[in-house]
Amino acid sequence: MWLVLQGDEAEKKVTCRFDWHQTASTVTISIYAKVADPTKTVIEANKVTAKLNIVFDAGNSYFNKSFVLRGVCILL
Repeated sequence: MWLVLQGDEAEKKVTCRFDWHQTASTVTISIYAKVADPTKTVIEANKVTAKLNIVFDAGNSYFNKSFVLRGVCILL
């Protein structure tokens, strides 16, 4: 599932501060969003990409970000 924002909802898309790093065995992604709703947050990952859709601020704000990973990761 990937959320596509249209019309008035597009105004709710915001930019959050984030950090990420990758080692040979792990990928760490930190997103700084206040009061994220875990029931509406979607994280998709495969061996080469990670996609995040984080809903926060009582459902009033969305943060979408895609990451291209460096090298192929083994998902556990």
